[in-house]
Amino acid sequence: MGSRKSSRAGPGGPGSLQRGDPLTGAHLARMWLGAGVFSSGFAGCLCAGGFHAPVDAGAIAEDLLIYLADKYSREGRAALAAFVARARGRAGGFSDWLGELDVAELAPQDRGLLLEDLRTTLDSMSGSGGFACT
Repeated sequence: MGSRKSSRAGPGGPGSLQRGDPLTGAHLARMWLGAGVFSSGFAGCLCAGGFHAPVDAGAIAEDLLIYLADKYSREGRAALAAFVARARGRAGGFSDWLGELDVAELAPQDRGLLLEDLRTTLDSMSGSGGFACT
């Protein structure tokens, strides 16, 4: 098994987004494949030398879609909320859905907002060293 390269923006591995490159669904799909989907167990807190328990990536994707659909609905972006809501149930193919965002029938401003919101989430999951106790 090779080392996992970070897919964060900037110089780096093949999943990197260089300054000035447009953000695309294809890039987000690569980020999703490299995201760290895990949670530390209460008894296994890392500060005590604990462990990480894997979390079902499909459940994380589904929760993200639910959150975004609700967010866009509350912001009055009905078309974008409906688009995201239609993706629910496809969480198993989430990276495919991300890749299809580049050709999806969305208003340019809606596509830009969705891509940025997804990047914010995926940035927090990519290349992370785990959770830290505070």
